[in-house]
Amino acid sequence: MINTMKSFGIRNGSHVALIPKNYGDEYQTLDLKEVSSETYESLQYVTVEMIPESQPSQPVLNAIHLKGGEEELTRKRGNLPDHMNKMKANLDRNLAIPHMLTMKASISPYVDGIFEVMFKKPAKIPLPVKHLFDTFDELAMKYAGGGLPEDCADKWKKNCLSNFWSSVLTNLPSMFEMPRSETADRCVIALAGALNDAATTNTLRQAESDHLPYYNEHPLQRKMMTDYCTQVTSQPKVRPGKLNKACSSISKEFKGQFSHLSNLLHLYNLTKNDMEGLLK
Repeated sequence: MINTMKSFGIRNGSHVALIPKNYGDEYQTLDLKEVSSETYESLQYVTVEMIPESQPSQPVLNAIHLKGGEEELTRKRGNLPDHMNKMKANLDRNLAIPHMLTMKASISPYVDGIFEVMFKKPAKIPLPVKHLFDTFDELAMKYAGGGLPEDCADKWKKNCLSNFWSSVLTNLPSMFEMPRSETADRCVIALAGALNDAATTNTLRQAESDHLPYYNEHPLQRKMMTDYCTQVTSQPKVRPGKLNKACSSISKEFKGQFSHLSNLLHLYNLTKNDMEGLLK
């Protein structure tokens, strides 16, 4: 609220006008008896006739509407001077940032845990990932252009990891046949943004509102991804026979894990011997 008032230059002692919307005539009346006409920039001219007769007649020339219909806001925004458009952008940012920081406090422990699971140094190197990284190293020698092959391959590896995990996280409801949640989707989007930025070499700016939920943790997140890629790359190349065996083992291990019917069958096998006890 303080940031919002500062953005609009609202002084102490000013009054707020609650203006109900009439869909035929747009904003029509003021609910408060007094409005400080010297404080607000004007987005809409408010005449004496727009004030209810039961209230003192007072011309209000400088009223600003903090919220309105989308079409009305779009129309007004096109007619506003540049300094008012800038103030409107500051308002949007000041309203959004507290919400983002609250969300960060809620999901931060889970974000740290997810990064730990994804990029902790593995006791056993995943051979398919090692083979993919080796392929990137070979292709970088041919297509690096004027850059260093090592840098090119490193970017490919990090982009591949971040895009893979982002796709998995943003499609969890489809993979596990679970209901969608708007709150969960927003949290996942923030996590996907952290993954994408951890894969880049660009320095984050705290002034960018999109980076606020994970700005302080970004150096550690980037280091975790870098260390993971370094450890996998440093391992010896995988022989084709060993790779095929590892892929076959993974397929058997997770067969049916993402199938609703398979999960029901597994649940039935666990409970069929205790059916009488469950029914009681």
